[in-house]
Amino acid sequence: MKSLKCIIGLLLFYFSFQLLHAEIKITHGPVIGRPGATSMGIWARTNVPGSFRVKYGQAPERLEMISEPVVTTLARDNTGWILIKDLKPDTHYFYQVFTADDSGRIDLAGSFRTLPESSAYKNSSTN
Repeated sequence: MKSLKCIIGLLLFYFSFQLLHAEIKITHGPVIGRPGATSMGIWARTNVPGSFRVKYGQAPERLEMISEPVVTTLARDNTGWILIKDLKPDTHYFYQVFTADDSGRIDLAGSFRTLPESSAYKNSSTN
């Protein structure tokens, strides 16, 4: 019985060590949602607890803006999302989601368009 506890303890230590030193990668996403005229939400899941960031801009070769880190935890199934704010209405943006370990992956890139301002579609005679 004592040797079984020792083996279980060693296995727990081994897997904990592996988890702490695992390379952080995006496993699901990114998923775009919560669109607005000046904002857009981006969701992703990592393989282990960690963080990811979003680079974005108005041209794919000029992703000049970068989000704050989005922390992923086991309590949230290693998922996280960020609401990117202060965007221009009705504008096409390009983005790339990355972790510190996979910053060069182009498959985690995409684009979106913010919604137009509602005032642009307001009709004074019917609204």
